[in-house]
Amino acid sequence: MVKFGLAILFSSWFLVLNVAQAIEIQPSSVNYSKLVQKNLSIKVKIRPEKVQLGEPVTLVIEGEQLAKSVVKIDWSVFTQDFVIDDINQGSNLLRVRLYPLKTGQFTIKAQAAGAIKIPETIVSVEENPGVQVDWSSPQAVLYSQQQAIWQADVKVSNPAFLIELQSREEQENQGVVVHLFKENLMASYEMPTVFEAQVLTLSSPVIEVKNTTNRRWKFFDYPQEVQLQPLPSFLPVSVAVGQLEWEIKPLKHFYQNGELDYWQWQLNGHGLTGDYLKAVAYQLVSQLQHSEEVSWLSESMSLEQTFDEHGMLSKLQVQVPYRINQPGLVTFPELVLRVFNPQTGKVKQQTFNQSMALVMPAWIVWVVQWIALLLVLFGLFLVLFLIKQAWYNQKLVKAIRHALSPQDIWFAMQTWQNHQAWHQTPSAVDKSTSIGLWQQWYLDAYAANEKQIQTTQRLVNLLNKALFSESTNNKDGYDRSGLQRVEAELFTVAVEWSARQSVWPSFAQIKRYLLQIKQQLSNTVSR
Repeated sequence: MVKFGLAILFSSWFLVLNVAQAIEIQPSSVNYSKLVQKNLSIKVKIRPEKVQLGEPVTLVIEGEQLAKSVVKIDWSVFTQDFVIDDINQGSNLLRVRLYPLKTGQFTIKAQAAGAIKIPETIVSVEENPGVQVDWSSPQAVLYSQQQAIWQADVKVSNPAFLIELQSREEQENQGVVVHLFKENLMASYEMPTVFEAQVLTLSSPVIEVKNTTNRRWKFFDYPQEVQLQPLPSFLPVSVAVGQLEWEIKPLKHFYQNGELDYWQWQLNGHGLTGDYLKAVAYQLVSQLQHSEEVSWLSESMSLEQTFDEHGMLSKLQVQVPYRINQPGLVTFPELVLRVFNPQTGKVKQQTFNQSMALVMPAWIVWVVQWIALLLVLFGLFLVLFLIKQAWYNQKLVKAIRHALSPQDIWFAMQTWQNHQAWHQTPSAVDKSTSIGLWQQWYLDAYAANEKQIQTTQRLVNLLNKALFSESTNNKDGYDRSGLQRVEAELFTVAVEWSARQSVWPSFAQIKRYLLQIKQQLSNTVSR
């Protein structure tokens, strides 16, 4: 029975096997597209949808195998109203930080980039109550090597907020050099050298504001497209582009043979870097050719850079030493400086004209210097004596105005005669001196014109009448009223005469004074 049962079992198994081989069983169909979509499930989020100006909106894409799809994203959808400030990308994650350019409601359009499906999103941007930023962007047409200014005017509600100006890395790829002036929240964009017209897109600098809670806001301006024009073809590439003033110290007209001197220049550049100013200075120095007459030595330069509301200010001090080699006439070369002014679109040329100077031997210079020194000493000596004489004249005027009698007037005149700046030793008043002798002395010393002679003669006549005439004697029977009239006229004429006295001596007076000095020196030597 057991053997019979096993036989039946094996027979049934072989029967089933043969049937299975005879009938081909088809496997169930597989949906591969669904399988791929399941493996590449990607999540896209744009958050938050409501921000203040200065706050970021973040685009987050999560999923596997993102690289092939990310390159297909149309980023212009975002850059119309936002600035892409930071991108953080990994194998399964893409995080993009977007900052709005202005306030309002902005629609980020839906798009499909490979496996990435970005939904349409409306972002609302409100005013930032703590910060207000106003921008001044560059002009639309610029020249090669020109500098353009991009400036921000920032107002904050709290003075404790920290404001910082930052540059963008995008400019370096276009050859644009950005100079930051953080104190004035200003950026100067230095254009590259071009030989044909181009269009460049400039990205604004960044204003970052940090509030008291250490929260940071970032503000951007819209990109600026500029038409970059080449310089005129007749100008060299090394020409300075900007506003440049050249101040040059005039050269002397007289030199001593072998003398070492320094020629001082100053270059003031507006919208020019220090390197450009130095290049201009080297161009000028190259025009100084060595000769047998003049040797030009190595120059020295000192640079100072600041800024104002119009941009960069550079000041370069140049000192060029030179030595005069031989006496005679020396010719200094002509110097020409050409600058392209982008504001006017014209070339400005400044020229230092050729000049000549006289070079004298050292011994002649020494003699001339001593003569000049003696003349200066003589001038000082003369001024001192004139001051002294003016003081004596003032004393004469005061004495006559306070005189009470003709005798007082006569005494004042004698005192003034004996106290002259051109007298070596003032003498005491000699009462025996006659009026005629005094008149002769005065005419020799001071009377230089007819009016002065007439006034003095009138004064002497009135003084004689007042002092010595019988009609004015103090005896009984004579006319007293006549005496009073003479004295009144005498006082008037004396005051007028004293007020007109000059501080300048006559030639004879100077001659006598020099003879007195000579006599005193002779007496001193003989002793």
